[in-house]
Amino acid sequence: MDEMKPMPKVLVVGRLAEAYIAYVSLASDMTMAGVLLGELVARPPVEGESDPVAGALWSAAVVGYARCFRTGRRKAYADKVPVPDEMRERHRWLLDHRNEHIAHLSRENEAEQAKVLLFLQPVGEPRAVAGAGWFGIRMVMPAADGLEGMRQLAAHFEEAFTALADAANKRIVEQGQAVPVDQVYEASERGRAMRIDEEFPP
Repeated sequence: MDEMKPMPKVLVVGRLAEAYIAYVSLASDMTMAGVLLGELVARPPVEGESDPVAGALWSAAVVGYARCFRTGRRKAYADKVPVPDEMRERHRWLLDHRNEHIAHLSRENEAEQAKVLLFLQPVGEPRAVAGAGWFGIRMVMPAADGLEGMRQLAAHFEEAFTALADAANKRIVEQGQAVPVDQVYEASERGRAMRIDEEFPP
């Protein structure tokens, strides 16, 4: 069996390389969010007590989705993909939910927001204290049809981000092929980077 020969490499820097990395990363986060939301859609509901596995899947899906639209350079690239009108309300709800319920939720915060209640005997029965209990904050998670709609929203962005990553990759190859091949190999041998400052998407 023939051994794989090492391939010479040239580091690519500049705006086009930055866009490529951003869209690969955004597509990866959306893939993860979509898979987790799909798991939740397929998961049978747990009666009575809360389902910690479903809660973990939901939190991770929302964080992965919302991470694409936070401040910074990735957000600027993500914002180039429009939210379809029929999905705009879901998109806004997911981002708000992440900011209000998940980003700031910790065990300490959860304990601070828990309430202790004293239960009394029902009206019409002899008056007495029946018991006590605590109630923590509960994470709001949509029903299965809402989860499916959110999975479709993540799939929309995953497809768009993947297409943009593929297009950026193609442009990098085209730009590399436009340079005389001996110069490209010389850059590899000397450890020099190739700068491509093309705006992307155009």
